[in-house]
Parts: sequence; C-alpha cells; structure tokens
Amino acid sequence: MENIKLSLTLGRNQHDTSDEIAKLSQQLMNEILKLNIENADYLREEKTKKGSKAGDVISWETLLITLAASGGVISTFINFILGWSTRNEGRSVVLELNGDKLEVTGLSASEQKKLIETWLKRSGGILLK
Repeated sequence: MENIKLSLTLGRNQHDTSDEIAKLSQQLMNEILKLNIENADYLREEKTKKGSKAGDVISWETLLITLAASGGVISTFINFILGWSTRNEGRSVVLELNGDKLEVTGLSASEQKKLIETWLKRSGGILLK
C-alpha cells in the first residue's frame, strides 16, 4: 500500500505569539517523532524578501506527516492527535488529506474519533482498525 501524506496545522488562540506557537509545535513534533511514522517535517516555503538571502521559511504551525497505510499506524496517529488535543484544552488541530480539511476541536473524544473516521473514509478511502 502507498504511504499516506497529510498535513496537521495548529489552530491559533487569540493571544498566541509566534514564539508560543513555535514552542508548542516543537513539542508536538517531538511527540510525533516518537510514534512509528514514516516521516514528519515542518512546512517549508521558499520566500525571499527584498535585501534578504534566499532560503526556506519554516511554517511552525503546519507539520507534514507521512504514515504507512498499514499496520495500525493511522489508528495510532489519530488516537495520539485526539489525546494531544484533549491535553491541550482549547487548542484546535486542522488535518488535511487529499485537499479535504477537518478541524478537530471542542468535541468529546468519542465524537472527535467518529468525525475523524468519517473524514478519513471520505477523503482517502481509509478505514481505521
């Protein structure tokens, strides 16, 4: 089976600073890297400002995740995201797969899980085990 590539974007709270988002994103990335995933990285955009050196700009809010399409990796990742959003009360997460976006926030864990299962099936034909 082919790997599944999705993006995960942290929702900003009204009072978040760029430094707070960067720190939260780095903590999330460190936790994700402990999971059995294929790859995880920050979204990098090539931007140049007049008078600055060319290079990639890291978007701390968006992580690009590659998961194996088998072996329960997707279920493990989804359960991790549900737990993370619960631990970080008031924090939303936007998942995007094949151009289809889903914002996970403010629901109970069981409601979020049902919503994510429906979204995965719709956007990628993926069924959780």
